[in-house]
Amino acid sequence: YLSAIDYAIQNGRHGKGCVIVFCSGNRRSGSQTEEVSSNASLSNVLSVGGTTEHGYRVSLTPFWNDPDPSWESCYGDSLDLMAPGYGISTTCYSSNDCYTSFEGTSAAAPHVAGVAALVLSIDSTLTHREVFEILCSTATKVHHGEENGYVYASNPAYPYGAWNNEMGYGLVNAHHAILKTLYRDYYMTGTSEIGLCETSSYHVHGTTPFNDSITCGWSSSSNIEILSTTDSLVARGTRPGPGWVAFNIIHDNDSLPLVFPVNVTNGGITILSNHEFTGNVTLS
Repeated sequence: YLSAIDYAIQNGRHGKGCVIVFCSGNRRSGSQTEEVSSNASLSNVLSVGGTTEHGYRVSLTPFWNDPDPSWESCYGDSLDLMAPGYGISTTCYSSNDCYTSFEGTSAAAPHVAGVAALVLSIDSTLTHREVFEILCSTATKVHHGEENGYVYASNPAYPYGAWNNEMGYGLVNAHHAILKTLYRDYYMTGTSEIGLCETSSYHVHGTTPFNDSITCGWSSSSNIEILSTTDSLVARGTRPGPGWVAFNIIHDNDSLPLVFPVNVTNGGITILSNHEFTGNVTLS
């Protein structure tokens, strides 16, 4: 069956590649392995784990008021995305109008397959890798940095953004995936490094017109001050360290940020322990 998967990825959709989604697998109580299943660990497929209704990975040791399941969602290096996997409504075969619920990562994977299909319904020219990038880069970092939560961190092995061992790139986000598909030609340019108290300009580029329901705005990390947004973003570094500026595409009170990483350096200023500084700088 591996040759069939490879064939679909390489030749499916007239050479653009089929988007193949596998569930990460369920670990039962007493099982020795927590790793993503072999099918889901293939490099050219999307591996999907399951979350509870509160957005946590389904675990044998649940948090908050989540149910105490008999299984947990497998995780590890091959995990890509998460989707709801507990108490999922579905039709059943006992009668023509029968509905029931089921659970497991097999209940989570169809959510991601559905969002992938939605993306392709907007732009059928996308390759399977471009669909991967859209879904993974727009995932929501649920419970990031919270107590009993997860830390998503940048890693060269994961090219689509911050990643976590238990949650992958995060919870699949259909709304953000649609916005990114519609406006994927937009990008930002500017300098990736500014000195303390120095200013720099950042520009956004794109040709797809925004419809009437879209608004736009700028934002920045706490160590970068926004000075002007008239024609472009003018920002100033206020504290050394990694930061970012972002152009936000806003629809229905939800924002898709185009994030541009910026590192703020000392800029020739020596900061002393008593919070005084030495060096040449103009304050305004």
